[in-house]
Amino acid sequence: MTSIYTYWGNGKVKLTWIQDSELPERELIANAHGLCFKKDKLLLVSLNNRGWDIPGGHMEKEEVPEECFKREAYEEGYVTGICSLLGSIQVDHSENLEGRYPKVGYQVF
Repeated sequence: MTSIYTYWGNGKVKLTWIQDSELPERELIANAHGLCFKKDKLLLVSLNNRGWDIPGGHMEKEEVPEECFKREAYEEGYVTGICSLLGSIQVDHSENLEGRYPKVGYQVF
């Protein structure tokens, strides 16, 4: 596992990459993102107020990560396809004094 620290607003956040074939608990997953390839081309989407990014976003109530990513990829880039789990990022707000976010959550890729 590889970890880095960054700042979100005024709070310190620890990000840890977890390359695993197992998903974190569903209720701890905040969103799903991914890389879309066609031959040797990578899809980037232009998002309002964020610029160019990879497709992805927040999960809806009853979604699993794969469903979320497929929906977001279609909404943002008008593409469909198959998915493979790459891993997840553990987002740890334990040192974030603002307290607006859950202490630990995950972003699935």
